Amino acid sequence: MSFSFLSSRPCVSLFDNPEIRLKDVPQGAASILVQLTQADQEYGGQEVPLPKNGILPAGALRTFGPCNPGVYQYEVTVKSAKLQSDRKTVFLEIPKIHPVMQMRISVHINGADGKPIECEVDETINHVPGSSAPPVLTSPLPPVAANGAK
Repeated sequence: MSFSFLSSRPCVSLFDNPEIRLKDVPQGAASILVQLTQADQEYGGQEVPLPKNGILPAGALRTFGPCNPGVYQYEVTVKSAKLQSDRKTVFLEIPKIHPVMQMRISVHINGADGKPIECEVDETINHVPGSSAPPVLTSPLPPVAANGAK
């Protein structure tokens, strides 16, 4: 994978990704999970269909903007989706899932009648059972006065 932040505007509320070029993607993969991170900090991510040409265009996904100096990286995870025996439920395999403030799953599948079904789900994952990762927000934030004084 390769990308560059050179033409990006940093420190904006919602940050459009730069062009990301993928290589050595496992055969049969249909979608990828792309997440922006800095060290242990998660800035959001999104599941997108795997581009046929291996190039995820600039602006295809949004995360919180990188504001602090340092090394940022996009983590791309190839997953699987399996139709369950009831033929109505799809099990999504998402490796290393953990609490995140912002995540988007885009669904692009064909129904039993062959017609396309597309939707997007935005969610916050507050806790993952069995995970040692801390919850995204463990308690309400303390109130702050209008002038910033405590």
